[in-house]
Amino acid sequence: MKFPKHNYVNEPQSPETETLQKLRLENELHKAFNNKKVNMLKYRKEFFNVSLDEIEQQIKIIGIDAEFSRLPEAMEYRETLAILEKYNSQIEHKTVEDIIAEEFPSTLKIDAVTNL
Repeated sequence: MKFPKHNYVNEPQSPETETLQKLRLENELHKAFNNKKVNMLKYRKEFFNVSLDEIEQQIKIIGIDAEFSRLPEAMEYRETLAILEKYNSQIEHKTVEDIIAEEFPSTLKIDAVTNL
């Protein structure tokens, strides 16, 4: 499944300058969110529990002009949600009372037995 990017830096520059700027941005964000790491034990696992608002605020503090998309396209993800919703709506949902009534009927049905 493809996952969309949620932000784009709007500063057209030479490839070398752009690469240095991205490295600086990454380094600054890692320092700012160091206490919000998802995995504190493995240094190379670079996942942080932060909101898009927190990232946007930190990027403004760093001084980089960036545009944020609050609702990314995420077509495959949205199609998956639609499939799951359709699937889940087709499943018959039973209450606890229904299940008990099926498992423990109040009257037993006795089939006609022949050749006793």
